[in-house]
Amino acid sequence: MAVLCAPLMIADTNVSGTISTNTTWTLANSPYIVTGLVLVQGSGSPVLTIEPGVTVKFAPAMALVVNFQAPGAVSALGTAEEAD
Repeated sequence: MAVLCAPLMIADTNVSGTISTNTTWTLANSPYIVTGLVLVQGSGSPVLTIEPGVTVKFAPAMALVVNFQAPGAVSALGTAEEAD
């Protein structure tokens, strides 16, 4: 009897640029790789929501910035068990 197992395919989601509307980074698209500056800002006070269990990695010298003068926010909730 032969058993075929397909490898689990995990694709990186590269992110950069301005987040000006409510956005969710999902576990299904994790890990997220910050390849350029990510700026959360906008007139509608956008929120970047990072689902529990999502991994966010940063390329060298890259950052995620929340501009409080053009309101924005980040919501990231998880548990110690989900941390790497």
